Amino acid sequence: MKRRSLQPIEHSADEPRTLRQAQAALRRAQIVEAALGLFARQGFDGTSTKQIARSKAQLLTAVLETHHSFAGELRALLAEAADEPTSVLLSRLAAGWLDTLRREAAITAILFSTAQTNSEVGAALSALIAEGIARLAMYLQGRVQAGELRADLPAESCAHMFFNTRS
Repeated sequence: MKRRSLQPIEHSADEPRTLRQAQAALRRAQIVEAALGLFARQGFDGTSTKQIARSKAQLLTAVLETHHSFAGELRALLAEAADEPTSVLLSRLAAGWLDTLRREAAITAILFSTAQTNSEVGAALSALIAEGIARLAMYLQGRVQAGELRADLPAESCAHMFFNTRS
């Protein structure tokens, strides 16, 4: 049997090699797209870098709104499922969270990476996660009071662990 030799994967100089490089390339492409839209409407000389930056801020607003819609879905799910068994609810919640991350993969990548360098985005993401943790902890505490979960269950710690394993 003839052995095949492994050939290194060839990358073009512009092709991202890591997730971080891919995220940066996506952000650059979105900024360029915003700039091109402004150039088309106002001309190159009529467009300032401030306008391009404002356009970038609008993109970040759209990113945050997408993830705030998940917070709304979470609120609704926890409100309607207050009496649902924990195993069923956690499965639904995990599936919904993962579906959102997959469906909004590009926006999610921008949100999580931008949160590391932009304090406003970081604060919004932290608030979103904190709300999810608080709401899940309240649900778990309700299930403790209903006798489904053990009385000494640290509901907030469990909610933290749930969201940390999903991010």
